Amino acid sequence: MVESDISYALRILKEKNESIVIVKDNNILYESKLDGLKAIIHLIDNKVNIEGSSVADKIIGKAAALLLSYLKVKEVYAAVLSEKAIEVLKNNLIIFNYSEMTKNIINRTNTGMCPMEKAVMNINDGLTAYKVIKSIIFSKNN
Repeated sequence: MVESDISYALRILKEKNESIVIVKDNNILYESKLDGLKAIIHLIDNKVNIEGSSVADKIIGKAAALLLSYLKVKEVYAAVLSEKAIEVLKNNLIIFNYSEMTKNIINRTNTGMCPMEKAVMNINDGLTAYKVIKSIIFSKNN
């Protein structure tokens, strides 16, 4: 019996301790240990077509959900999924599942909301989210 794409992605995520794994038609399209949103930004920057794919990720907040909706994925699994991400996924008809739901994604120092989540709080489309997130990541790297 062939494993579903999302099950395959989740298995690889756990086995290899990746941050994100993307599978389509039982083929791994992408896997990465990059933290945060950098892996998804990398896909957009490099015009990688993952439309209709299944994505397993450790953490999906609204920012990641907006980017994944922009990339037109079919379904996602998140170890941790935020309430705002669920709204985005539902609005974009993306199938989702998770292990733990949280109100907000917390920053790396556990002192408040993730800055990327704050940045997209009032954004509802993926392209705008991409531009805002990319500018924040770029400014941090300089």
